[in-house]
This record gives sequence, C-alpha cells and structure tokens, in this order.
Amino acid sequence: MNVRVARRYAKALFLVAKQQGQQDLVASELIQVISTLVANATLLSDLMSPLMSRDKKLEAINNAFANLGPLTLRMLRLLVDKRREENLTLVKQEYDRLLEEDAGILRALISTARPLTDPLRNQLIARLEAETGKRILVEVEIKPEMIGGVSVQIGDYLLDGSIEGGLRRLRDRFIRELARQT
Repeated sequence: MNVRVARRYAKALFLVAKQQGQQDLVASELIQVISTLVANATLLSDLMSPLMSRDKKLEAINNAFANLGPLTLRMLRLLVDKRREENLTLVKQEYDRLLEEDAGILRALISTARPLTDPLRNQLIARLEAETGKRILVEVEIKPEMIGGVSVQIGDYLLDGSIEGGLRRLRDRFIRELARQT
C-alpha cells in the first residue's frame, strides 16, 4: 500500500467534495463502501483480485454501489481504472484526516514510559492546542522501553522530549563540535 498515492487521491476527492459542499456526505459514503466490502468477502476478493478484468471490477462496483453519490462512485471507478483499488482503505483514512484538519482538529500520538496523570495529560494537550491553534485529539501510547520523557507525533511532525532523544541530540552536537575542531 502506498500512502503517498492514497494522499493524492484523498486530497483531490476532498477538494472537489468541499467545493461542492459534500465533504461529510463523501465521508459517510466511504464508510459505507468499506463496511460493504468487509461484509461481502466475495466482492472484496473480486475487487482486489489481479486476475479480474477492469471491466468486471467496474461492473461489480456499479452493481454494489449504485446508491452512492457521483463523487464517491467516480473515485472508486478511478481507483479501479488506475489499478489502485488496494489503496481504498488508505484513501478513506487520509480523507478522514483531511476532514478533521479542515474542521480544525489534529490527532496526536503521545508516547511515554508510564501513564500520564490527568493533570499532566490536560496540560500537554492545552500546550499543543496553544501551539497549533487547533483542537487536539490524543492517543496515548505507553512504551516501557522509553527511559523517560514524552514524545508527541502530529502527522509527520515529531516533537521528541524523551530522554533518549535528548541524549541523541547531545551526541550529535558533540560529534559536530569534534568534526568542526578537526
């Protein structure tokens, strides 16, 4: 699966849906598509099969998803036409991320060695919201292998406040200084 490809499709779909005021409709239709595929193993295997022709896949999509709006249906057909149907789940995830981002919401993954206390968690969220100007939805991941500290990932951005990260930065700075002196 290719995240870069999924992002392109999701972004194009989102921009057109937003332009037409249908971004929420498309989001619910994507949920419907994924649910239908999960519930119908035959349809899913047919759609993902490299042995099935594009025409047969398009026919299956037209039959199974005739009730979808034109934007979602066109995107499904485009994925099949370009042999990108395996990226459907990623396209949906990226579309959801764009929808949240457009609503001023960001998701953050906080990694820490031990569970955060509620006051510390709330303080961290408040600081992230102040820095980003967006509402932050948090998932906390406990990593016992961390020495200590906290790391926060928002999208592709990583804020590493772990002790390990601090030691790594100190080592890199020390190596740069040594290289500069020689």
